[in-house]
Amino acid sequence: MYHEIQIRPRFSETDANGHINNTVPAVWFEEGRATLVREIAGVRPSIIIARFAIDFVREMTFGHPVTIRTGIARFGEKSFAQRQESWQRGQLCARAETVECGWDSVNKRTVRISDEIRNALAPYMFEDQPVEPAMNVT
Repeated sequence: MYHEIQIRPRFSETDANGHINNTVPAVWFEEGRATLVREIAGVRPSIIIARFAIDFVREMTFGHPVTIRTGIARFGEKSFAQRQESWQRGQLCARAETVECGWDSVNKRTVRISDEIRNALAPYMFEDQPVEPAMNVT
């Protein structure tokens, strides 16, 4: 299962080609992650991002809403990975994975992801789907 939010791209988020600028999906994905963890699951963990990667599959444009899907890909002992997708006009446009670690801000070290967080996020495990390749850039 995953959680969805809708984004209305702003004209200011486009580049000279009329595409959504490549920096913009990172902000949209951040909103999706925060919404899932804080608002939907209702937890406020102390976490840091250890890894964030985006694959661009096809262009996104101004004038059409974008759906951001967010779910949990996997849990580790001290981390969990969120998988995200952006969809526009029924097509997958970008996908991302973020690895987040539990964080002890006093001792500046990673810590185990609590059972509270695991239980709150477990219903949002992303079911496997066929992976579409990134954009062909030959």
